[in-house]
Amino acid sequence: MLVVMPHGSLSRPANMLRFAPGALSPHERAKVMAAMQRRFVKELLQDIIPQVEKLFRVRTGAEEQALAGLSMDGGQTLAVLTSHPDQFGYVGTAGCCGVWATTTSRRFVFCRYPSLS
Repeated sequence: MLVVMPHGSLSRPANMLRFAPGALSPHERAKVMAAMQRRFVKELLQDIIPQVEKLFRVRTGAEEQALAGLSMDGGQTLAVLTSHPDQFGYVGTAGCCGVWATTTSRRFVFCRYPSLS
């Protein structure tokens, strides 16, 4: 088994809006956050996985790969799952807030934590 743990916090683009109270509407903020999630998905699928497959002798294909994340990385895991559901055979998340996904597959298990607010 090979475990790869990339740095999930991609550097922010120079033109990215800062989150000051009241500066963005909830809809605008959600659009910015979704764009950041897409950047992570792209980096994982187009850069990280191909590099791992090039450098290490690993089995490829969804049934041979798993993805998991905690907190922010759990949200990134769900972003990958919802946009590329056929890419990973096993997925796990814990403690990710604000991003929800549903699936009928028995391979995926999600825990929903009650809001603390």
